[in-house]
Amino acid sequence: MGDLSLIGFLHLLLLYVLLIVGAMHYINIRSEKSLWFFLAMLNFSFSDFILLIDEFYLQSNELKFIRLICQPLALVFLVNYMITKYEYLKSEEFEGF
Repeated sequence: MGDLSLIGFLHLLLLYVLLIVGAMHYINIRSEKSLWFFLAMLNFSFSDFILLIDEFYLQSNELKFIRLICQPLALVFLVNYMITKYEYLKSEEFEGF
């Protein structure tokens, strides 16, 4: 069980870093595309947190149902991220003037 605790901790650490990267990407660029990326990372991290709670702490059917909703929603956000063009905010376009 000690190896599973280490794997779970590393998984949580990786998800935390991924969520921070998504948030920083949105804060720095502030485009629609970066918003889709942040929402996808938020949903992926939430569904994986639910997975870790379900597997290692408390097993329930409600958590599995929440994961069944969050993972396809995260994939939809990720697909929107891939097909959206970069469109910067109007205020950022005119900062050079």
